[in-house]
Amino acid sequence: MAQQHKHRLLGHHFRWVVIAATAAIIVVGIAFVILLLRWPFTQARMAQSLGDSVSGSVSFAKFRVTYVPFPGCVAENVVFRRWSSPADVPPLATIQRIAIQTRYVDLFLRSGYIARIVLNGLYVRISPRGTGTKPIQNQNTSTKMRVGEIDANGATLEVGRRGDKPPLKFEIHLLTVKSVSATTAMHYSATLTNALPPGEIVSTGSFGPWNSNDPAQTPLSGTAIFRNANLSAFSGIAGTLSSDQDFQGTLGHIEVRGKVDIPHFKLTKTDNQEPLASQFRVIVDAMNGDVFLHQVDALLVRTRIIAHGSIAGKTGQKGKTTFVVLAIDHGRIQDVLRLFSTETHPPMDGVADFRAQITVPPLGQPFLREVMAHADFQVHEGTFEKPSTQQNVNTLSERARGVKIDKKNPSAENVMASLKGHVVLREGTAHFTDVSFIVPGADARMSGTFNLLNDHINFHGKLKTDVKFSQTLGGGIKSVLLKPLDPFFKKKPTGAVIPVYMIGTYDYAHFGIDLLGDHDEKHSQRRQGEKSKSPHDLSRDPIF
Repeated sequence: MAQQHKHRLLGHHFRWVVIAATAAIIVVGIAFVILLLRWPFTQARMAQSLGDSVSGSVSFAKFRVTYVPFPGCVAENVVFRRWSSPADVPPLATIQRIAIQTRYVDLFLRSGYIARIVLNGLYVRISPRGTGTKPIQNQNTSTKMRVGEIDANGATLEVGRRGDKPPLKFEIHLLTVKSVSATTAMHYSATLTNALPPGEIVSTGSFGPWNSNDPAQTPLSGTAIFRNANLSAFSGIAGTLSSDQDFQGTLGHIEVRGKVDIPHFKLTKTDNQEPLASQFRVIVDAMNGDVFLHQVDALLVRTRIIAHGSIAGKTGQKGKTTFVVLAIDHGRIQDVLRLFSTETHPPMDGVADFRAQITVPPLGQPFLREVMAHADFQVHEGTFEKPSTQQNVNTLSERARGVKIDKKNPSAENVMASLKGHVVLREGTAHFTDVSFIVPGADARMSGTFNLLNDHINFHGKLKTDVKFSQTLGGGIKSVLLKPLDPFFKKKPTGAVIPVYMIGTYDYAHFGIDLLGDHDEKHSQRRQGEKSKSPHDLSRDPIF
């Protein structure tokens, strides 16, 4: 009896097992049928979904569905084309391989959720502006698609440029984006090689959610580290730049704060190196690329330079215009001059004050021909590095005061000079006006030009001295012979006014007496011409 009872019990349990198994099979079967009916990873559905995201078409060379260990699909040699792109324009993007993975439980419980997308060999091309390609419009703004993680390591972003300029290529070594959806902020981390200037960037941050009604209000924030940026990619300068910055705001108004360090900054024309570091706060409009420099605090060796300005487009003008206002208060002129000098040591030492407004319009010409500027400058307590030049200044001061010069035992005490003036730069030539050079006993007032393209200088003016013209030779037979000329150079009540010139090149200048006549009227006309041609109003009160 016990044995029969045991058999009946086992049979009873077995029937429940069979029933449960049958029910499970039915449930799984029903779920499988539902899954097949709602299976999101068919080739047609994936092509439509991906095509909608770029307002274009998507084609696959190979496509297969995966079921284990994760449901999803794999596509190879994927090509994205925009509907609005001309036929001769390369595709917007190509991908060697896309792998899309999710979990079976997510297919039932988390509709529209994809656990992971892996992109291998992603290559994105952005056409230059003006090629007829319209921006991408996000038409599917109500999508419920969510992605846990997207990995796109080894990607390339190519940005086209107008004219004959080669495209800029950004090599993206590592890129991970998490929590991708239309309603939440997505988080990213990226490591890439910058295109221009070439260097390595590491950045992390968040982006979104996307504001489809007003994309400029889409929020973003993060940090970026820029290392080993080679500035020689830009014409005329060289050095290795490092930068640390953080940013936050919206696409239309990104506030960026950071610092830049260039230990060996130089102008390639002179090859002298100087340490340059700065801290900055700028506003960037990512919708049009405009940059507004709210505060730049730079240190060139031991000279502080304060700047603000913008790099922005103008209505009806292609490209962007750079406008910068610079100021130096009680800086060292040697720190600035050394960058422009071909000699190892700067030509002059002294305390400098400087104000300038610089404009670089997008004319497509070499930098020195494009840049326009007007500036006021002043140097106090100036001395000259080259002994022969300083000795000439000492001699000028002694002669202007009528001191007899002992050539065998020249004065060991160097006189200090004061330099002041106004300059307008355009088309590679600096036009100087109201320039004064003052040493004890002498006051020179000159105007002229300095050609930055070939270093030629051409200055004319008047030298006022404390003593008469004949006394500038310090007495002796030469002074006697020059006495008849004193009335021609007489200055009331005492002293002399002597027309002088300075011509030659920056490194080899020649000084002399200008016997061709009075240049005041010519200088006045030149000054009026500079006022009318200057990019800014020069009729304001002088700074100094």
